[in-house]
Amino acid sequence: MARAEATAATQQNPGYRGLRGWLEQVDKLGELERVSGASWDAEMGGLTQMLTENSRGNAPALLFDDVPGYPKGYRTLYGQLSSIRRIALTLGLPLEYQRKVDIVQRYHERMAEMKPLKPRFVNDGPVFENVIEGDAIDVLKFPVPRHHEADKSRFIGTACAVVTKDPDDGWFNLGAYRSQVYDGKTVGCQITEGKHGRIHRDKYFARGEPMKVVILCGQDPLLFMLSSSPLPEVSEYDIAGGLRGEPVDVVRGPFTGFPIPADCEIAIEGETVPGQTRQEGPFGEWMGYYSDDSVPRPYLKVKNVLYRNDPILCCAPQHKPVDE
Repeated sequence: MARAEATAATQQNPGYRGLRGWLEQVDKLGELERVSGASWDAEMGGLTQMLTENSRGNAPALLFDDVPGYPKGYRTLYGQLSSIRRIALTLGLPLEYQRKVDIVQRYHERMAEMKPLKPRFVNDGPVFENVIEGDAIDVLKFPVPRHHEADKSRFIGTACAVVTKDPDDGWFNLGAYRSQVYDGKTVGCQITEGKHGRIHRDKYFARGEPMKVVILCGQDPLLFMLSSSPLPEVSEYDIAGGLRGEPVDVVRGPFTGFPIPADCEIAIEGETVPGQTRQEGPFGEWMGYYSDDSVPRPYLKVKNVLYRNDPILCCAPQHKPVDE
């Protein structure tokens, strides 16, 4: 009887709220490793790559702190979704499966049954603990990594969710588009053809209009997962709410008016202007090599940065499969 109860307990998903609640549960699962003293300059990315590629699908999530040159508490997180149990936790599914493919079946069932729930606007949230604008803007106040030794720049957006708005229908898309740092007030945003964010941008640019953008750089891992998934023209906020069974609490961005998760760690508001480009890339991609040449692409002028006290910057390990 006791054994049956223990087995049932391992099947239960404890649930969580926001990235910090997710980290608490991952720590309880024994799948969080804290690392002190690693440099932003290729060390964090290199350590994550070595652990992930040698883990056989069970790499821990890595939380880096005490980054040289940055205040204690300014952290980076790699490898959120590099284990089946963490994916199950994120999706609200049972944590144990006989076969890895079982989680795919359960996720398919959940998506088929799920009814989208629109986000819920609230007046305040932890993301407003710090707001910097004007001359004070500097996205490099966070320990933004240079992820690979052949990268020419630091990239603040890898495990990110880039929020754009359709100018015709008004719906908000979240997409995982890489974001290169040019300087403290200028950030790139590579959006490939066919992606919803690119469709939105093309519409604005065709009219000679700038496009407002929010880059979420530390958020619920579910939003990152959905942002990197092919989905129909339904906001990822609505799908996240449907999967959770309750709306995502959001605040309005001071510059864009866009919905921003109230408990988001870091949010960058800006705009991209037609005809203004900078050389973007190269960047080590998920397939384990450099997939394209460096070419001119539109970039963002940062208008403000919102962030929590002791912020956590989310990063994705871009290297050889299989991982997140």
